[in-house]
Amino acid sequence: KVLQPEVRTDKHEIAFLRHEYEVGHLLSHDHVIEVYDFRTDRDVPFLVMELSKSRNLKMILQQDGVDRVAPVVKTMLEQAAMGLDYFHQQGWTHCDIKPDNFLANHEGGDVKLIDFALASRIRPGFGKLLKGKAKIQGTRSYMAPEQIRRQSLKAPVDVYAFACMTYELLTGKLPFTGLTAQELLQKHLSSPAPPILAANNNVTQEFNDLILHMLEKKPER
Repeated sequence: KVLQPEVRTDKHEIAFLRHEYEVGHLLSHDHVIEVYDFRTDRDVPFLVMELSKSRNLKMILQQDGVDRVAPVVKTMLEQAAMGLDYFHQQGWTHCDIKPDNFLANHEGGDVKLIDFALASRIRPGFGKLLKGKAKIQGTRSYMAPEQIRRQSLKAPVDVYAFACMTYELLTGKLPFTGLTAQELLQKHLSSPAPPILAANNNVTQEFNDLILHMLEKKPER
């Protein structure tokens, strides 16, 4: 994994790459990408990683469509959840869970969690992790309220994002959209989550309720 030429001397981008190595090189799980080494050769910093020729879940959804994804979506979600659970057990919050950051083969299996650049250590207590006017990091369409508010980033941040991703994989749509970035973030903060049954009547009431529970605004819920 090599930085684009225009940012190869950018200290922040190099720090993200090095951080991804620090997070990933001790992880070992069937559903998490392997990270082996961080190096610089002829002033080009790069990661040595497990080779995968798989598409990410976003590409699969866009290229194949909801109907073709439906037969394998259960396998995708189960394996993605196992990889994320392991990530949490190792003491990390991913902070950028979305279909772009899971790879899967053509049959929807061999799912692997990728991209640890924004991962944050899970710390005890409820204090803010980021202070002042620090930049909000993550992807707005999947961002939990406490992430928007720059509060402590723990496992519920990823649970919320995983629910947004699940909603998208099952319906082809995101649970929240907005005409502007601010409108989208405000919906994450205050708008009730739409029932997935309204967009896909093939899911059970139990599963619908689970997704709504994962989309609770308060992390303690």
